[in-house]
Amino acid sequence: MSSEGKDIIYQAADTARLLVHLEMAYDVLDEMASNPQRYVDSLQKLSRLAAKVLNDIPKLREALEKESRDRAEAYTGAGVSYKELRDVLDYLERSLSNWALVEKRLITYLESLSKDDLAREVKKFAALAIAPDRYTLMLKRWLEL
Repeated sequence: MSSEGKDIIYQAADTARLLVHLEMAYDVLDEMASNPQRYVDSLQKLSRLAAKVLNDIPKLREALEKESRDRAEAYTGAGVSYKELRDVLDYLERSLSNWALVEKRLITYLESLSKDDLAREVKKFAALAIAPDRYTLMLKRWLEL
């Protein structure tokens, strides 16, 4: 496997992680890991989620700004700073606006693999995408309030 191929797996998983956790779409990754040959179907579902979340970002920004005006503190009720949340929303928007390119590179890479390598790389993508990270946890805590 090329270094570039591994990099695209990580990059795509970083973007997909936010989608999966925000939309609680764990089943998409479970489906992908259990049936790697149908990865295009799963990626199509992730693309739909990307479009939905990208459309939701202005509402999330508005809610964040309203909450930050209404509270005299620099932190949300979840203990996350408003600046950090703005940064997370910026990151989310940048990542999702590049999803088509990342997805294209991912598909091109996966199409070049043997059946065994494909299964391993798709499962790696699913494992990385389902693992929570700091940004995911911050957004989830704030949205759960």
